[in-house]
Parts: sequence; structure tokens; C-alpha cells
Amino acid sequence: MTKFSLFLFLAFLIATPIHSHAQKKDKKSSKSGKNGEAPSLEIKDACKRAESVVKIKADMTPFRFDKITTTKIQYKPYDKVWTVVIPLYHSTNYKFIVNSEGMPTNVEIKITDKPLKMSTAKVLHESSDKHFTYEVPEGFEGTRIYVSIRVPADQEYNNRVRNKGCIIMGSGYHNLEF
Repeated sequence: MTKFSLFLFLAFLIATPIHSHAQKKDKKSSKSGKNGEAPSLEIKDACKRAESVVKIKADMTPFRFDKITTTKIQYKPYDKVWTVVIPLYHSTNYKFIVNSEGMPTNVEIKITDKPLKMSTAKVLHESSDKHFTYEVPEGFEGTRIYVSIRVPADQEYNNRVRNKGCIIMGSGYHNLEF
């Protein structure tokens, strides 16, 4: 009789965790979408990096092409500001090309000499164009410039749609003087 009761006790211990685990899975699956399916998101990516890079390289002449920087942006249900800091060397003329054709909506871009949040920041250039060029003025004394990108709120965010995009920045310079 003791072997039989020991067998029942072990069977009970083994079956109990499996049963409770199955209940937890059922609770999780009831929280997901209809018929136990997970709710789906539609992701729209408007980034056109390859096309934008070709345009930037073509517009860089007569400056010497330096590099391309891609800023990938995921829209949120609220306005958001991204800032890219670009270091500068004195006695060098720079040209920057900003391309936002890979964004599903228009964005506002400001180029400043200091972080935009500082009250003493001077706006050097401001644009809402999809493709524009900015050359650093000859008498510019700063060691860096700040490119601030204001992205509006995503109107489709609550409709299970997630918009993505990218802003491509190219930089070039005249040969360094020694």
C-alpha cells in the first residue's frame, strides 16, 4: 500500500506544474487578438537611401566628398526632435547636403552654432525642403554645428500603423590648408 500511495503522490507532483503552466498559456493567448492570433502592425518604411546618396554625391561638386550619415527615424504619436552634432576644423570650407526625401511627412530642419535648447543659439540655416545645401560661412568661429530635425507626430500611430523614414546627410570639404 505504501508503494501505491508513493506512486500516486509522485504522479500528483508531476501533473500539477504541467496543469498550472497550461492555464497560464491560456490566459496569455486570450489577451492576444481574435482567435488566439497576435494583433499585427503595419510598418511603412519610406527610406530611399540609395537614391538620396546618388543625388548628394552629384551635388557635392566641387567639394571633396567626405561621408554620408543616415539618421533612421521611427515616428511616434508625439512631435520629436533629433539633433546631429558635426565637428568642424578651422581653416576648412565645408558643404553639407541634407536629403529628407526618405521621410513620409515634411520635417523642419534647423542648423545652429550651439545646441538648439540654449538661448544663445544662432540659427544659421532653416529649411523644410526635401533636399537642400548649406555651406559653412568663411568667418565661422565655432568648432561644431548642430543639425536639429523636428519630426511631427504620426497621425496613423493609433491605427496600428508604424511609419519609418530616414534623413541622409552628406558632407564635403575643400582640401585642407597646411
